[in-house]
Amino acid sequence: MISTEQNREGNLDFFAGIIGDDGRFTSESDGFSYKKILCIAYDLAVNNAYCHDNFIRFVYHDGGLETLDDRKKEQFLNYVRRMPDLLGTQYILTLIDTDLPDHIKFTDEEIAITLHDDGPEGLLFKMEAW
Repeated sequence: MISTEQNREGNLDFFAGIIGDDGRFTSESDGFSYKKILCIAYDLAVNNAYCHDNFIRFVYHDGGLETLDDRKKEQFLNYVRRMPDLLGTQYILTLIDTDLPDHIKFTDEEIAITLHDDGPEGLLFKMEAW
C-alpha cells in the first residue's frame, strides 16, 4: 500500500507498507529497502500515468540502489534503462559506485557526471566549497 498525506507545512509525506494475506502490515513494512523501492515505484507510476499529458519528463532519485539486493538492483536498472523509449521520460539516479553490482556497467552515454572531491571537474555546480 502506498499513500500520501499532506503535513502541517503543506508538503506531502509518503507512506509505503506491505500488507499480508491477513490484511495487516507485514514486518517487511518496517524495513527500509522495501519502502524505498515502493516509493520509487510510486514516482514512476505517477510519471507513467501522465506521460501523454503536459507533465514533467524526468524522475530523479538519490541513492535509489542503497540497501537493495543485487537481483532487485539489476531488475530496477533494466526497467529504468527502457524508460526513455517507453515513456519519453529521463531517469536520473545518483549512486555510490559500491552500490552497483560488479557485473553491471554504465555506458558513457548513461553517465552524465562522475562527482568527486579531487578538483573542480568533480563538482556538480563548479563552485567553491563554503
